[in-house]
Amino acid sequence: FGHVAYAQTGKPFALRTLRPVSQLLGPNYSLSSSSQIRYAASDPNQCGMARLVLWTNPRPGTWEKLAEITDFSTTSFSQTLPEGSHRLFLTAEDRMGNQSPPPGPDTSPHLEITVDTTPPVPSWDVGILPRPSPGTLLAGKDLPLAWRCQELNQVPQAARLEFSRDGGKTWETVAV
Repeated sequence: FGHVAYAQTGKPFALRTLRPVSQLLGPNYSLSSSSQIRYAASDPNQCGMARLVLWTNPRPGTWEKLAEITDFSTTSFSQTLPEGSHRLFLTAEDRMGNQSPPPGPDTSPHLEITVDTTPPVPSWDVGILPRPSPGTLLAGKDLPLAWRCQELNQVPQAARLEFSRDGGKTWETVAV
């Protein structure tokens, strides 16, 4: 079989070949284009993380690098994303060069986030119901109001209806 060589060392060593693991945790929606994204990452080799890579899925079957993270002082990072829905994936590399695989065409995202920087649009559907005759004094009567607040991106946001008796100097909450 030819020459066979053996080497032996007096010092134990560990072969560290396990891939690091990473996961995006949230949020699922953001009201700002600068989103604070939370993640979890672990290094089974215990040699330390070198970098995380954030990927985006702009078209079905296509993943593109969006950002590289090398600051591990917190478990979140700020990422600017334009208005709309985004599919994100996170990969990791440790200091030994072990890497989690990049996303493939059929890879599911770690996180789907909707960025909504457009405020909801309030509108009066009908106004005061029933509609009083012009000039009718309604002092001391309960007035049912019909109103609506439309959110185009379906991001949960609170809406509040307020009323001012003094031309906008002070406001009273009517409904939330």
